[in-house]
Amino acid sequence: MVRGRRWLLGAGLALVFSAVPLAPQKEVTPVAEILAGKHTNQTVTVQGRSGYIIREETTATTTVFTLRDDYGDEIRVRTSKPEGLQMGVTYRVQGTVVSSGDRFYLIEMDRVNLGTPPALGPPPPAPAAPWWQENWLLLAIGGSAILLAFLILAYFVARTRREAREELEALRRREEALRRQLEESRKAAEEAAPLAPAPVAPPLPALPFTERQTDMAGPDIFFPPRKLTDEMWGTLEILSGPDQGKRFPIGGRRIVLGRTEGDIRFPNDSTVSANHAEIVATADGRILFVDHSRNGSKVNNQVVHYSQVEIHPGDTIEIGLTALRFMGKAPAPVAPPAVPATESVPLPQQPTQLGIPAAQDLPHAPTGLFLGAELEVIKGPDKGKRFPLVKTVTTIGRMEDRDIQLTDITVSRRHAVLELRAGKFYLRNESSQGTRVNSEMVQLEKELEGGEDIEMGGTVLKFLTTQTQTDATR
Repeated sequence: MVRGRRWLLGAGLALVFSAVPLAPQKEVTPVAEILAGKHTNQTVTVQGRSGYIIREETTATTTVFTLRDDYGDEIRVRTSKPEGLQMGVTYRVQGTVVSSGDRFYLIEMDRVNLGTPPALGPPPPAPAAPWWQENWLLLAIGGSAILLAFLILAYFVARTRREAREELEALRRREEALRRQLEESRKAAEEAAPLAPAPVAPPLPALPFTERQTDMAGPDIFFPPRKLTDEMWGTLEILSGPDQGKRFPIGGRRIVLGRTEGDIRFPNDSTVSANHAEIVATADGRILFVDHSRNGSKVNNQVVHYSQVEIHPGDTIEIGLTALRFMGKAPAPVAPPAVPATESVPLPQQPTQLGIPAAQDLPHAPTGLFLGAELEVIKGPDKGKRFPLVKTVTTIGRMEDRDIQLTDITVSRRHAVLELRAGKFYLRNESSQGTRVNSEMVQLEKELEGGEDIEMGGTVLKFLTTQTQTDATR
């Protein structure tokens, strides 16, 4: 009974609520129907997303904005209340449709915002352009300059390496030719030896040595001449170094010292250059120590680097880690070699072409006879250096492979050549800067008689002969 009453009460309430009229829902009219002219002068409701917003051209109080529905159709809306209008917001607008020519407008009566973004505000600022975009021109110019500098540097490095390889190859060929000449000279001397009786060597004078017992140098360090004659005029004794205690006899006019090359070798001292220095006995009775090494030498604790100094018995010579004492007396002075006036001396350096008797020089010495002339630097960075001439062809320049190397940067790498032909000296220019003799420019070559001043860059050399030096002392 109770359940039946509850059911009847619920049904009655349902009838009561169904009889109450609900608020009418505004029906949204498609924009396509308005544009087709179906609702002219009628009140409709349109829903869509707002587009551009402009002022009306004819009146300053009316604003026009576009409204695009979900189907993509767009209609213009005229409103007198532009407050709060924003682009890209969904609005539901109620208004009257009017036509102007072939264009339809909606005169706004009411507007509801349906889609205002939660954080709508002014658009964020555009991100700043990267710095490289703003400075692309400067970066392009700088990159091009760096690339150009790198290419120029690579070119000069390649050129320098090529020149160095060419110079090393030329030096190797020259050493190989010299080695062949020495071998041929040695074989010729050995073949001719049985034909002539060996001269009896006079007894050597007693030379002062240390009281400590010493060992003679082995054949792997010093190659003694086949005949021991009176030309063995001195000794070198090693005071300290890897070969301490050894001593070497000295003979001939030119003795080369080195680690792997020369007449006296020091293979156990790695600080000695391959061709380190030489000892030259000049024709006027002097003994010169000439340094050729990159690290230099010392004579009596005085540095000798790419130059020479006169030495005397008892002087101490240091090459690398090896210290030597020089003892002995220079051989008797000799006159310069006489060369017939009608005969020209070939360019290749051979001892026999200089008129050196076999008994007066070591067979293994490539040169060895002082030619009776020398060059003295009287102006420039090398002032005071003296270069005795012991070769028929003497090269002069700034490169290390020159026979006379000058440190003046204004001197060309291959500047000039001094050559002995038919008993006369000739100077030949090989530099684009030119060479002057007594302030006169050398065109091709110039004959030297003695006493001339030779100008190369900022360096001046005096050409001295034995005759000019003799005249100067009188």
